[in-house]
Amino acid sequence: MAAWFLVDRIYPVAIILLIAQSSCMKQERRVLKTLGKNIRKERLARGMSQMYLAAEAGLDKSYIGAIERAEVNPSIKKLVQIADAMRISCAQFFDGL
Repeated sequence: MAAWFLVDRIYPVAIILLIAQSSCMKQERRVLKTLGKNIRKERLARGMSQMYLAAEAGLDKSYIGAIERAEVNPSIKKLVQIADAMRISCAQFFDGL
């Protein structure tokens, strides 16, 4: 009987944690999509190809594409490299968040 008592208390907490995790994952996805969209917008506004930006930032072209498609979560260091290559502030990547 004591085991059922614990299950009754733990089960609702587990559901709440799963819901919270799902909400955080959706928010992270939204942030990554906005970040990628803004990087692409800034790159195109400067007439830069992904290949050119990658070379200037010291990154691989496929990595730039993956960021723009929200397939990866870039580190702050990588974002600084990209911003420096574009000669802009990293803050511009987060417009709309």
